[in-house]
Amino acid sequence: MTNQETRSGCVDERLRAASYNIRTGLAWDGVHSWPLRSRACVATLEALNADVVGLQEVHGFQQC
Repeated sequence: MTNQETRSGCVDERLRAASYNIRTGLAWDGVHSWPLRSRACVATLEALNADVVGLQEVHGFQQC
């Protein structure tokens, strides 16, 4: 039996999902403004290692 097979012989396929609120990028609020936190946001999303990520409070200009 391999790591991904269950005792019934079926393959155990798991989906890792995450939801992340990146907070609006429209406010210019000092150290919390988008230009100063965009790299941390990307690092956090990469660290989640999710198959699917739902983002909240996202605007088109916040693409990385």
